[in-house]
Amino acid sequence: MTSFQRTIGFLLWANIAVGVSQAEWMTGVLYGENGGNAVRGIELAAGNQIYRLEYTKEIHLRSLACWDVGAIWRVNVARVNGNIGSLVDAICSGQFDERARRPVVLVWKYLNDLAVGHGTSLTDISSSRWKSSAEFEQYQTQAKDLVLDFNRMALQDVSISSKLCGPTELKFRVSNGFLLHKRLVNVTFGVVQNVVNKRWEIDEIRIE
Repeated sequence: MTSFQRTIGFLLWANIAVGVSQAEWMTGVLYGENGGNAVRGIELAAGNQIYRLEYTKEIHLRSLACWDVGAIWRVNVARVNGNIGSLVDAICSGQFDERARRPVVLVWKYLNDLAVGHGTSLTDISSSRWKSSAEFEQYQTQAKDLVLDFNRMALQDVSISSKLCGPTELKFRVSNGFLLHKRLVNVTFGVVQNVVNKRWEIDEIRIE
């Protein structure tokens, strides 16, 4: 998705954010999919906003890859109120916004490696600010007792800070799939883009 497309997408959302009942088509980037059996929802980014679009009927897309973070969706949405709307239909051609995808893939890879007990070193992918904080040491201690089920995890509650060139900060909660001392917990991640080397780095992990 180009900077122009992002700008147009944001303007389209801005025009309907006050609330509409008639369905409108628009383009955004998928950041997550979650929910129960009756009502499900997706987290879709347009401009600097993340919208939760709920649906009850099954959405049929071109391929399973369209459900991956960073997939570009064209959606038909009704009854938008604030950042919540009703998803009527969706189209995905299989294209991705790699700039949106990279920070989430960084976290998914870390969690997958953590679940299997080897791979990515947290120190190598963390920001210098977080590595020097007391919270980093606290999380490292807690992580030793985390039990993970990678296949049950779901990305939720996404917030994003971005410029026209793409996102620069991302925060989201990963629910399900975590046990700490036999208690179900959620984990919040903050990811930032290093202004010097443009590399994405984990800047926060908080167990809740």
